[in-house]
Amino acid sequence: ASVAPAPGPASSNAAVASPLAGVRDAVRFAVFEAAADVLRIPQVAFRADLRRGITVARLARERGLNKEQFGARLVVNLKPRLAQLVHLRVITRAQADIVVDRIQRGNIPWWDGLGR
Repeated sequence: ASVAPAPGPASSNAAVASPLAGVRDAVRFAVFEAAADVLRIPQVAFRADLRRGITVARLARERGLNKEQFGARLVVNLKPRLAQLVHLRVITRAQADIVVDRIQRGNIPWWDGLGR
């Protein structure tokens, strides 16, 4: 008789994975595009600024936006992008709602720089 193999690390990590696991790149790119649009700068320039250590906080401040104002505009700009990802079945409505909720609670991606 054959014995089923014990679960490996990959299967044990699945239980604690983020609800956005597997779709992070699509969501991250949608947020990135939306942030560049809110800041009214080309995506290439936005990426270069982030890599040079310029924070979204600084870029927003230079445009007269505080964190709350930037976050509100980011949500407005991001919602249609997330709706498209939901429509294409890349993410679920619940996952899109999580992203919006995090931003509305002040968790603005790249606000304090890359990786923060």
